[in-house]
Amino acid sequence: MLLRLSELAGAKLYKDNPNIVDLSDPNRPAKLKDKFCEIYSNEWTDAYQKLSESKPTRSEEKIIKFLLDILLEGFAYCTQVRDIQREGLLKVILYPMEDNGNSQVKMENVEINDILARHLAEVPKLSGTMTSEQVAKAFLSKKDMKDKFGPDFETNEKYIIQCVKMCWLMQVQTPPVCLDLAAKPGDKFDNEIYKEYTKKGKKIDFIVWPPLRRMAGGDLIEKGVAQGK
Repeated sequence: MLLRLSELAGAKLYKDNPNIVDLSDPNRPAKLKDKFCEIYSNEWTDAYQKLSESKPTRSEEKIIKFLLDILLEGFAYCTQVRDIQREGLLKVILYPMEDNGNSQVKMENVEINDILARHLAEVPKLSGTMTSEQVAKAFLSKKDMKDKFGPDFETNEKYIIQCVKMCWLMQVQTPPVCLDLAAKPGDKFDNEIYKEYTKKGKKIDFIVWPPLRRMAGGDLIEKGVAQGK
């Protein structure tokens, strides 16, 4: 009985608690923050240079928007895949006799206890590095993305792969690490949330790279980059 109570207490403590960090996790938020910064410093810079050289008449803002939109589409895609994966895991665990490939079971209103929820969240996290490559390649092969972004989509594969892998590792954290997409062009330039790109200003001209938060609405763990005006 005491063991059971201890498990329940531990599960409630861990549930979506960003203050409890597994220091053995190579993809814990502090590490993801560093990798996120590296993508901006390396792959983003390389992709920007490639795009500016391939079409010199293209404006700086258009190139930056293209690269930002890819990151945001990748983040949205990973959110969708995470939800599909979680539902699939739940079906396998709760309905083991169902043919899950053709299952008609609706999972929207299924409630599970905190212990099961905690262990369920560990599976995607533990397999995150292994599955990130698959998720990134699936995104890269999406026809609607190729249609939306045109030929530049396939010529910037390295940048896209790194962005989507990063977004996937963010999504499988408990709770998920989030991009802060609140600020819009014309908003006040908040130096507590954004670093300047090449120009200072009291207002935001355009977003270059989004800030990172520990969870939706949570603490800022890395500033974004924006152009001032």
